[in-house]
Amino acid sequence: FITVFNPFKMGALLIVKLLLPFALVSLVFGIINKMLHVNTTGSFYVVLLATDVMALNFFFLVKDSGSWLEIGTSISHFCGTNGFILMHIALFALSEFILRKNLTFGTKKHHE
Repeated sequence: FITVFNPFKMGALLIVKLLLPFALVSLVFGIINKMLHVNTTGSFYVVLLATDVMALNFFFLVKDSGSWLEIGTSISHFCGTNGFILMHIALFALSEFILRKNLTFGTKKHHE
């Protein structure tokens, strides 16, 4: 695809490659919430609670002693989890923006 070394194009492609599956899952999650007539805010809080528990777990696993590799790995796991929480919030806002129209699922339209 890219034959010449271009770090900016390669970085942009990497970001798109990583964010596209998350965006698709977020959209499908929003569509399922709309189809089942579930409160989207409540289901968002459930997902956010799960990621907060994961971040709290990594917070307690942060090391301040040992090798530099262990310290850096524990801190990067915690920072990555917090970044994941921010990405969840952004993707939820994106899916709400895309699905902002009043979608109706499972209702038949009668022609008169």
